[in-house]
Parts: sequence; C-alpha cells; structure tokens
Amino acid sequence: MRRLTIIFLFTTALFGAHFNHPDRFDALTLRLIKAGVEKERIQLLFNSPKARAIDEKAVAQIANISKIKAHRDAERKANEALMLKTALVKKHLQTYKKVYDQVEKEFGVNREIIAAILQKETALGAYTNYKHDAFTALVGMLDRLTLPEKPSARVKKRHKRLLKMAEDNLFALIVHYEKLGIDLSQAHVPSSYAGAVGIPQFMPMHFDMIAAPSAQDPLDLFHMPTAIYSTAKLLKKRFGWNKMVDFSAITKLETIKEQWYAFDDGKANFVYEKNLDGAKVPTFVKANADDPEIVLVGSIIKVLMRYNFSTPYALGILEIAKRSHG
Repeated sequence: MRRLTIIFLFTTALFGAHFNHPDRFDALTLRLIKAGVEKERIQLLFNSPKARAIDEKAVAQIANISKIKAHRDAERKANEALMLKTALVKKHLQTYKKVYDQVEKEFGVNREIIAAILQKETALGAYTNYKHDAFTALVGMLDRLTLPEKPSARVKKRHKRLLKMAEDNLFALIVHYEKLGIDLSQAHVPSSYAGAVGIPQFMPMHFDMIAAPSAQDPLDLFHMPTAIYSTAKLLKKRFGWNKMVDFSAITKLETIKEQWYAFDDGKANFVYEKNLDGAKVPTFVKANADDPEIVLVGSIIKVLMRYNFSTPYALGILEIAKRSHG
C-alpha cells in the first residue's frame, strides 16, 4: 500500500501542471513501471510538447454519443459504395498474390476477408490524410473525457469504458515504442481520432500482432505486405478465426442483410447478446437459430466484430469479400 501511495503522489506531482485529471494516469504509470519503463522516461514523455498539445477534436469526436446513429447509417451507405469497387480489390489480390498465398496457408484466413478489411479501413492504403497523432489523441482522451450533467447509466458505463480503452492503448503504445528504442515524444504516429494506425488501422493494444511475411519486409503497418500479414495474424491469433469461409455456402447474403435491417431497432446486435457497455440486447442470430445460413454468417460476423464492434462494418466486410471471390 505504501508503494502505491508513493507512486500515486509521484504521478500527481508529475502531471498536475498541465493535465486536468492527473489522477487518471496513476494506474497507467504503475503499469508502465512494472513493464520496465523508467520513471525518468515517463516523466519526459508526459511533459513533452506532444503530451501538452491536447487533441480536442479527437476528444470531441469520440465523446459525442449523439453521432452513433449517424455513424451507423454512414457505414451502411459506405458499404453500398464499396460494392461498386470490388474490381480494385481483385486487382489488389493479384498484385499481392504471393503474400496472400502465404497467409492463407499459414493462418487459414481467406484473402478476400483480409483485403476487404483493408479496403474498408483505408481504401487499400490509398487513404493517407491522417489528421491525428496516436499518442496525443489517446492522452487527450484519458485526461479530457468528461461526463455531462445528470448522465444516464449508459453514458456513465460508456465513459468508464472509453477511459479504460485510452489507458490500455496508451500503455501498449508506449511499451511498443520503448521496445523499438524510439523516443515517442519525438516520433509522429499518424492515426485516426481514436488512435488507430496504419493501412489496417490497428489500435495500439494490437501492436503485438504486427509481423512481416519475410525478413525483408519492415515491421511497419503502412507497408502493404506487413499490413496483410499482420491482419491475418490478428484475426487468427487474437480474434478466434478458425477456418476458411466457403463462399459458395453463402447464397442469400443480401436477403439476410435486409432481414437484419428490419430486425435492428438501433439497440440490437447481429450475434452478441450484450453491447460494449454490458447491456443485454436482442440478438439476430439467436432469433433465427433455425436458419443454418444465418448461423454460418453469424459465426463470421462474430469474429469480424472483434476487429470493429459494428454490425454494418462486419456485414460490409463479408459482402466485399464475397463479391471479390473468384
């Protein structure tokens, strides 16, 4: 207990000058010290200009719960637009055929699934307009996320979850760069407002899955072969992908999608019985357990939603993959 008190006093003194909530960094600091990061390194990092430059836009975007429905609707429209671009996915699959041959053999993940994820995330690497830095964005979330007056129970749970997410990803980001021997206070880590990085938009907590298909390929998520290989590894090793998809067994995906849209009232889930905040929700697959194709699709969606906990996102991945097959 005395050791914890000393550390907490250390962090409060360390971050008190420019953070609104220095106490939120107590657990993070303790975790970093236990992971072998020296106190002096932590001090330099969190007193750096990057730590002081709070990314208010990133905080506002992730905090705005009123945008959830708009994001869901935009995801559906994006899916329809991407359906018209499967020729690009097929060309990409041919360009990187050797890498995809390797990952299918090693991880048993369909090449079309991986390519569809990369298409959804960054248009197969064509998107490069990153306006945020992962470290600055995550520091801002941990320090500046606040509850509104009289928050609902849902908002309270979401607030707690987002703070934990920011802490976990900051920890992973710092440890990753310490292992690389790179000064994170000086390095720019281009990211989304949520801190996602690279062609496959990995969150830092998944950086331990970064791997290259050969010794000649850099461990860089902006390098396409590494992005492909790392995505396959993440799906297999972390998210539970267990076998190749037989696309010929999926014959009515469009109908299933329409059934799902009719079922979804904004508070339902395709396959999970609880939302991210732990509330029980109606489940489409459970309601259609007598339909073997819906059950099959549900088993794929379940894994893809661990990549991005959005049913429209996961359905879009499956649709793009199926249309790109063959």
